[in-house]
Amino acid sequence: MKDNQPLSIRDDEEFREFVEELDPFYELPSDKRIKELLVDGYNYCKQEIIHLFEQDVTSCSLTLDLWTSRSRAEYLGVTCSFVNAQFELHEAILAIRYLKYPHTSKSIVECLNQIIQKWNLNEKVFTITTDNGANM
Repeated sequence: MKDNQPLSIRDDEEFREFVEELDPFYELPSDKRIKELLVDGYNYCKQEIIHLFEQDVTSCSLTLDLWTSRSRAEYLGVTCSFVNAQFELHEAILAIRYLKYPHTSKSIVECLNQIIQKWNLNEKVFTITTDNGANM
């Protein structure tokens, strides 16, 4: 996860040989176990971020980006930036959410409002920065 390797790396023959060279008795976790670990990690981090937002965030800034995947599906990415009580800058990815066509400003606002609600950031958003697309 730290260096953004895809989950499919566990299927790569050279990677398997490398792991075996390090420890011949180590057995790589299954795809199912890796996905369980990712979900557990996400849920843990989400709770930590919610707690941080409740305790330290009085004001935050959001950044939005609407982008298209290789399969032509559109996604809205939302990040949150804030400075804590010790004046340390923090950032968190709040969502990468699929956006149904058409991508009107109304549908973007509805999606964004859902994300803000989900993270309990009502009354805390100070600024929102976008790429200045026509529908933004």
